[in-house]
Amino acid sequence: MAFIENKAEFLLGRDEDLKYLLDYMKGLTGHLPKLSLDKDLKDEAESDKPDMAKWNLESSDPRLMAVIAPPGHGKSALLARATKMALQEGLDVFYHFVGSTSNSTSPHYLLTRLIKALVTDPRDTAVREACESGISAMTEYLRSQMSQIRNREQELVLIIDGLDELAGSSNSGHLDWLPPRFPGKIRCILGARLDTNTASELNKLKPVTRQLADLPVSTRQELVEHYLGKYTKKLDAEQLGLLTSSEGAASPLWLAVACEELRVFGEFAKVTRKIQTFPDTLKGLLHNTMTRLLEEDETNCIAKLLCLIESSEHGLPEREVLQLLGNPSESVVVPLLTWAHHRRQLKLFLRTFKTSDNDEKIVFFHKAVSQAVQEHFLSAKEEQKKWHGYLADYYDQYCDRPTLYERDLLYQLYESGQKKRILDHMKKSQRSGIHYHYFKVLRCRQFIFRRGPFEHKPVMCTFCANKHGDFVNTPFANKDCCYHCGKFLPHFSRDERHSVWFCTQHSHGVKTFAFQVNCHICGRFIRQADMNRTSGSHPATPGMDSRSSQTLPVSPHFQGVNCPVPILLCDMCNIGSSLHSSRCGKMVTDDEE
Repeated sequence: MAFIENKAEFLLGRDEDLKYLLDYMKGLTGHLPKLSLDKDLKDEAESDKPDMAKWNLESSDPRLMAVIAPPGHGKSALLARATKMALQEGLDVFYHFVGSTSNSTSPHYLLTRLIKALVTDPRDTAVREACESGISAMTEYLRSQMSQIRNREQELVLIIDGLDELAGSSNSGHLDWLPPRFPGKIRCILGARLDTNTASELNKLKPVTRQLADLPVSTRQELVEHYLGKYTKKLDAEQLGLLTSSEGAASPLWLAVACEELRVFGEFAKVTRKIQTFPDTLKGLLHNTMTRLLEEDETNCIAKLLCLIESSEHGLPEREVLQLLGNPSESVVVPLLTWAHHRRQLKLFLRTFKTSDNDEKIVFFHKAVSQAVQEHFLSAKEEQKKWHGYLADYYDQYCDRPTLYERDLLYQLYESGQKKRILDHMKKSQRSGIHYHYFKVLRCRQFIFRRGPFEHKPVMCTFCANKHGDFVNTPFANKDCCYHCGKFLPHFSRDERHSVWFCTQHSHGVKTFAFQVNCHICGRFIRQADMNRTSGSHPATPGMDSRSSQTLPVSPHFQGVNCPVPILLCDMCNIGSSLHSSRCGKMVTDDEE
């Protein structure tokens, strides 16, 4: 709610847009001809119409409303104010502002909240199981519940802003979980930036689109007077007209940045000239502002702070910021007076939010600021890797908070290209949910047909099979745990799908010569004839010679001494494998790409 209060405070004007949204929420659409909520899309070609039958929807169901605007035009402030007013009028509102919290950018988290808001009993076992599955399964569950959702008696308003900032928003079909309408008494308002992939995806659902127009001159003047008035400053009529007539003044964010530049400008006689030098674009104005801040900064902390926040995954806690701006290796933090000064200089660009563990993080106020920092400081790939590496070293060596260490270290290592360190960390640490993501990302994408001519199956010797800790830090023996995550595999659940296979590219060392393979762990030689023989507690192992009808003789000297033992994967780490094919089990690091 604090995010909504903060965003709504910045809205000036937009009264017509606000009334339009509130009338839609209340179902008062008869006097708004543009909405046409109960009208079929008769003029659309059949191929262009959204698939209503798949979602069990009717033509009389309310169409979605999409609020579209260029960056900095006040879309989020408008939706925040609309949300606040709807709650004050007693409407039942579900709202989700992407970027307001660290979890808010996750489509899985959004869909979980949405399903629980729509169903009758959010604590039902079926709901819990659906929300613990992937996006596709959750989408199917939402479709199956549409009939029950239609029968709910209470009206509900859904407000989801920032769809273009969701993870994966650049991918085609990233809104496949979103129905083209909601049934019964449910109305949905969606927000996205203009000229983005998300805006194109939304258009496929044929919503009622409300595109925000440029601010009228009177509203621009009101915004300038309001901002500067808080600091007892004022422009004369000529200066005010010059500022508000600029093309960039159509954006409230451009005006706010321009007013902040004028507020700190010390020479009143040159204010008019200063206004004339302002670029007409938000991007250009932000670039000028950052250049000024760097010129005035004698501590070199501002550039460092902006790069650190941009390089973080979901912002940085203030405690970590003080350490990172200082000298973490010597436990020296930046002086509080210096930090307070920089925080005041950047107040228009930064905001804070509280995480689920009640930690307060610092992030950028607007996506446009983030993009400006990328272009100004982090346009080169090597520069990005440098800052990600700096954060990775901090989390790995100096951070004393385990939750941050586990959550953010792997992300920073991956972004800095240090994949070998990711694998080393996952081998030493206990298995956690975040590990599964990196298991999938780092794993070789090649699929192998097990009975084909190019399969390579790594095995262990008897001695290594009974040791533990060679794959992951786990108390289980190597023969009983997952090759990737260390999870224990019960004997009764193992079959051919759980065996590790390597593609040709990553088969180095699996075969040595015709009648011999070597242990994947210690390199000890195992006769290929022994590949047909495994202990009874393991799944049958189709060996390298399993396609041949000829059985090679087994020397009594080797029998029962060095039997080959298959290396296993658990179900979670082996998603996509079948009885006939497997994904290569090799983790690809920097040296092997």
